[in-house]
Amino acid sequence: MPYSIRQRLLVFILSLTFISWSMIAVINYFNARSEIEELFDTHLIQSAKVLLSLVDQELYEQDHNADETGENVLFQLKDVEEHLEKHKYEKLLAFQISMNNAGFKFNSAGAPDEPLSDNTTGLSDIVVNGIHWRVYTLLDPANIIVIRVAEPHSLRSDLVSEIALSLLIPLFIGLPIIFILIWKTVDIIFSPLNRIAEDIQRRNSAQLDPVSGFDVPTEIQPLINALNKLFYRLDRVIRNERRFTADAAHELRTPLAGLKTQAQIAKRTQDPQKREHALQNILKSVDRTTHLIEQLLTLARLEPGVNNTNYSDCDLTRIVQETIADALPLAGKKNIILQVNEANSIQIHANAQALSILLRNLLDNAIRYTPENGRVDVHLEDTPTGVSLSIADNGPGITDDDKEYVFKRFSRSNENRESGSGLGLSIVKQIADLHHAVINLSKSSENGLQVDIFFPRARQPVTT
Repeated sequence: MPYSIRQRLLVFILSLTFISWSMIAVINYFNARSEIEELFDTHLIQSAKVLLSLVDQELYEQDHNADETGENVLFQLKDVEEHLEKHKYEKLLAFQISMNNAGFKFNSAGAPDEPLSDNTTGLSDIVVNGIHWRVYTLLDPANIIVIRVAEPHSLRSDLVSEIALSLLIPLFIGLPIIFILIWKTVDIIFSPLNRIAEDIQRRNSAQLDPVSGFDVPTEIQPLINALNKLFYRLDRVIRNERRFTADAAHELRTPLAGLKTQAQIAKRTQDPQKREHALQNILKSVDRTTHLIEQLLTLARLEPGVNNTNYSDCDLTRIVQETIADALPLAGKKNIILQVNEANSIQIHANAQALSILLRNLLDNAIRYTPENGRVDVHLEDTPTGVSLSIADNGPGITDDDKEYVFKRFSRSNENRESGSGLGLSIVKQIADLHHAVINLSKSSENGLQVDIFFPRARQPVTT
């Protein structure tokens, strides 16, 4: 099922960003709450120390008169309370002051009448009349003055949450901006792919020039290279097909014209001998045309780009023997001796059918050009580096100039008087190339033609 890399990448990145952003926000929120809680606890402690200093100073400035002390201290405490009420955060404080030896007691507005803690210095939590308080208790060195400073947990929690959330607002505002930036960045990154897709989409079936690899990411370059190699192979296949079609049409035109001419002669003549001769010529033309078409079809199957992947380990010795057996009737007509050296089973990784075609064409050429009562020798040898196959005859051979052209399609020597299509050696060359084999043409020991083919073991056959 097709899917979009761009959409998957966006979903993946945006999801990870949202999850990471949320985790950061949660961690920051709880860290902020913890820090602010510590800050408020520190403030409770400082407030208690300020109140203790105030009460202690007033007590020792008086002559230890209980009434005056209480009045002066009460007056000072009311001033402190009015000051606290004027501040946004200070008005949440409630405090209790008591003296163990004087029976003095003072509660600020909002503080309960019950003691908010025992006489143990430190922070504590207590529930009084259904209200949860955070309390700090402070005693003077003589354990006479007891200062209790408290905040309601509900008001304190609301204030802490308000401050913590205010710190998170920039994070939540920045998240959509990050999403938009990621979206645009992914679009920019994928723009080369879109450009390449548009370039290919605009092409017609005949436009196989390479795709431009300019200004594309490194990760996309292998795809561009593979695509350009594919275009090159397709262009080569199309060119070969066009050339093959043109050559085939040209070569088939002559035998078809000859067939038509002989048929017209057989139709018009009243002489039985001439009619019989024309019919015999028609049969020969049909044979030549059939042979030409078979060669053309064989060559088409061996074209680069055609599926030639039917390779396996096969017995080359057996293939040679079977092919020679098939060629014996043709050699018998000219009383030609076909001889092959004795060789053990030689295994080769190849296309067995293609090797049979190669051998059949080589033997067919050797028999055609070898005079009557001649000889064709086939030699097969297994070596550590590969397999060597040679076919030698005592025919007229070929000149050095002709060696450059005999492997081309429909190429025939001007001195060649034998009938043929000029495709035999082209087919041999094509099959040899598919197996990375090397072909060498030389003069045989009897001044004929010797074809040597070497199949290396190091490389695998071509599968394209």
